[in-house]
Formats: sequence, structure tokens, C-alpha cells
Amino acid sequence: LDCCIEVNSFSKYAGFTGVRLGWTVVPSGLKFADGTPVRNDFNRVMTTSFNGASNIVQKGGLACLSEGGMKEITNLIDY
Repeated sequence: LDCCIEVNSFSKYAGFTGVRLGWTVVPSGLKFADGTPVRNDFNRVMTTSFNGASNIVQKGGLACLSEGGMKEITNLIDY
């Protein structure tokens, strides 16, 4: 049963405090009462009201998700 929208960011997890970069997961199966997908409306609102993160911030996010980045974050969290 799809019932939740997940919203997360790199702020605390990767030390991106002050840098706005995150993600949202809207399940395809999440529907309004009339059967239309929530994802369609969410995408429309996000793409018309948000210009996106800068290239350098996006590269930083991808680096965090790389094997080396994940290892470094895990080491910092384990400290």
C-alpha cells in the first residue's frame, strides 16, 4: 500500500548545512480520491516553482552517494 511521500536532504547526513540539496520520493501508486496520481501534480508544482540546485551542489551530492563518499560519511557518523 503506497501511502507516504518521503522527503530527505543532505544537510545533516553529509554535512551540507546551508546548502539546499535533497530529494523526494512520491510512489507511483499514491493516488488522489479521484484516482489520478499524486506524482503528476507534485512534479508539476516542483518544476514550475523550483529552479533546481547548482551544478556544483549536484556534483557534491553525487560524490556523497559514490562508494568513496558513502565510506567517508559512514566513518564520520561512526566517529
